[in-house]
Amino acid sequence: MFKNNCILLIHSSTILIYLTIITNAIEERIEEKSTKNLITFNRIAGCPDLESFQHPFETLENSDKIGKITCLCGPSRELINEDNEEVDDEKASITCIYGSKLDNLENTINLAKKANKTIEKIILNHVDFESEKELLQILLEETQTTSNLKYLEAKKCKNKPKFTEEKDENKELKQFNSLEWIVIEECLIEEMPINLLKRAPILKGLSLSGNKLHAINVQDLAASKMNLESLNLAGNLLSLQIEAGSLSQLEMLKNLEIGEHNFASTQLLIEIGKLTTLESLDMSQMDGIETIDVFSNFEKMPNLKRLLLSG
Repeated sequence: MFKNNCILLIHSSTILIYLTIITNAIEERIEEKSTKNLITFNRIAGCPDLESFQHPFETLENSDKIGKITCLCGPSRELINEDNEEVDDEKASITCIYGSKLDNLENTINLAKKANKTIEKIILNHVDFESEKELLQILLEETQTTSNLKYLEAKKCKNKPKFTEEKDENKELKQFNSLEWIVIEECLIEEMPINLLKRAPILKGLSLSGNKLHAINVQDLAASKMNLESLNLAGNLLSLQIEAGSLSQLEMLKNLEIGEHNFASTQLLIEIGKLTTLESLDMSQMDGIETIDVFSNFEKMPNLKRLLLSG
């Protein structure tokens, strides 16, 4: 009898332990789910975490804050899944969304500064560029926070971005020595952002598609001639104003997209034909392309592997 009672007590204790473990696991799961369904501000105080918006808006418990959100703070790397861990907790990215203004970007950069974060990536989508301070001025005022910037993107801008030169000629030129990619697409700019480009000495990729560029000068790309590997100028208004040496100075260029209604002028074709390192050339939907003699224009391009002339 005593033996049976002992066995019963042991079984009861075992069951109680299992129930405790299961209960704790359920509570942790509920707490985890609750946390994932909140707009969090863990990375930079005052700036919503980008990861919060991997979930549908209707599942967010504090979704009433969505209408007030302008810029989000994320990791410096791409978000692949919600289980990714931070590679470097000192680095972050900023994404400003529809309805944002440059003032919102400036405020977020200041929040990052207070949190001792450096910004490696800035993405601006549908942002209003009408502001007392220009984008370049905002970035240069907080170089401690933006000095490690690697990627800068602005798409579908509201009001045309400006990149005005500083008036003080004696002032030392501040540079973004880590900036590798600049993307300014569908922003109606009419000139190369030379004052930004000359501050990016190791720039590898530049995309200015869907704008109103009508000329390319040697000075425009001079600062990038030793490192630029990818250039997208598709969808602009390029025609006759192509200065000799403007494109051909790009010694490392591998990819060029220059179609979508730019005009295949003689000077432009001459410049392209001198790009001996080019591997991929996209001239799709380019005006005047039907008159091109491919072999005579591009016979000195030994590395060319991909040529698109459709449309």
